[in-house]
Amino acid sequence: MKLSSTLTVVGGTALALCLSPTHAQARSDGSNYSNVSVSDLVPGNISTDAIGTSLKSNTSTVPIGAKTYIAGLRPTIDGNNACTASLITPTHILAATFGNIRWASIGSHYPNGTQDGEQIKVVAIFQHPESTPNNFTNDFTIMTLEKPSSFKPVALAAPDDSDIKDGEWAVKFG
Repeated sequence: MKLSSTLTVVGGTALALCLSPTHAQARSDGSNYSNVSVSDLVPGNISTDAIGTSLKSNTSTVPIGAKTYIAGLRPTIDGNNACTASLITPTHILAATFGNIRWASIGSHYPNGTQDGEQIKVVAIFQHPESTPNNFTNDFTIMTLEKPSSFKPVALAAPDDSDIKDGEWAVKFG
């Protein structure tokens, strides 16, 4: 099953469950909310391997040094990561639109501090021109680093999509 078909099935199932009166519960303010478990969202004929490891209950931590193109974004050199990004060139990272980012901790296994990876100052932030706080349609930003990272950037698709095969799965972080 292709990713788009799977997302359509999962999204449709979630919508149906949210609208189902048996799952809806009334709040004290008169509004309704629904508790939906992951097992309600994934049809029985799709394995969790096909959906991704985030749906498995036996997930494990990524080994140190395995995904060094991931950057933690933070307001200070040794502060807590506020969000993550991907190193796309030695001097650029791609992230969701986010405020008060001054530092990128690239290749680090930890959510704060300076014990590993590289901490590089962010010197320019280029948000998508149609990005808005209330709409995530254009929620991406490219940030320029003060100096090149020594870590290898994430592998991006070829400009002509020649390395993308019909039916391949896509994975995203964040």
